[in-house]
This record gives sequence, structure tokens and C-alpha cells, in this order.
Amino acid sequence: MKKKASELVPKEDPLFITFVNTEINKEYLEVILQKIETLFNDADDKKIALERREALKDHNIEGFKLVQTKLRDHLDYITDKGKFDKSFGGWANFYLSSLKEYKTENSKGVERFVKIGDPNGDWIGGIILYNFSLFCKYYGIEILKKCPVDGVFFTTKGKYSKYCSDKCKKVGKTENDAARDAS
Repeated sequence: MKKKASELVPKEDPLFITFVNTEINKEYLEVILQKIETLFNDADDKKIALERREALKDHNIEGFKLVQTKLRDHLDYITDKGKFDKSFGGWANFYLSSLKEYKTENSKGVERFVKIGDPNGDWIGGIILYNFSLFCKYYGIEILKKCPVDGVFFTTKGKYSKYCSDKCKKVGKTENDAARDAS
């Protein structure tokens, strides 16, 4: 039996999840840029990514922290309200505008890929937000969760999961038991 898109679960947490859950520092950004560089097929895009990674300065970190904060706020909104914050799209489009999306159709369906449209723009934030938008398109927001114990966002545990790990599940159950015993 074929699963519905809303029943699919990614095999690993997508890029945007690791981005919002990781402390933003120069080392992390270098790793992310190296990973992005390997994902590009186009030699020009690979070169732009390499140049951005080599030119990365400590002051660039603040811009990424702002993107992370805004995306976290939006994920909080989604996990709390079960829908998108309408103002988020306009903000995200600023970053997405530095990319060019291409689609091809084949026997497997539609294949999407991006190229860097503006090498001087914030295409890195654009790629993270593009990853988020594709996740929402293909998986929906129902499996996007925030762990009540440590505040980590996750997707890979399934639609009904509440905790990001067995450790948090154990802590959460202990806290629930203690609260129930106190009442």
C-alpha cells in the first residue's frame, strides 16, 4: 500500500532542522558551506560556495543568527498554532530571491534544483529556507515537532511523537508522573 505524503517521514532531519538546533559559529557555518558546495552540480555555484566559505568572517555570524532566530520563531508558531504565520513568507522571499529554481519532469516525477542567482546575496539563508519550503510541500507541517523537554525541533520520529529522544521521553514521563502525583 502506498503511503500518503502526510504519512511520510524523512530518513534524517532536514538541513533547516539542524540549522535551527545548532549554535551558530564560524566552524558550523564552514561545515554547512562545505556541505552545500558538494550538493551543487554547477561548477560556477561550487566556486561561489567555496569563495563564500573562504571569505567567511566572524561578523557574518550575526546575520546567520538573525535568520536562525526568525526561522525558530516561525517553527514555534507552526508547532503552537498548526499553521503558517502569514508574515513569514514575505521575509523568506527576500532570501529565496537570491536563488533560481529549476524543475524537470521525468519518469520519477518532478525534480527540483537551485542555482545561485545572486552571488552577493544571502543565498545561504535562501538554501536553508528553500529546504524548509520543500519539506513543507512534500511532508507537510504535521510531523514538525518541538520537544517539550529541551526545546529541540525534530521531524524524524513520526506524526505522533512528542519527544526528540529516548532520554527526553524518560525525563518527560518522570515529570508527568511527578505532576500527576502532586495533584
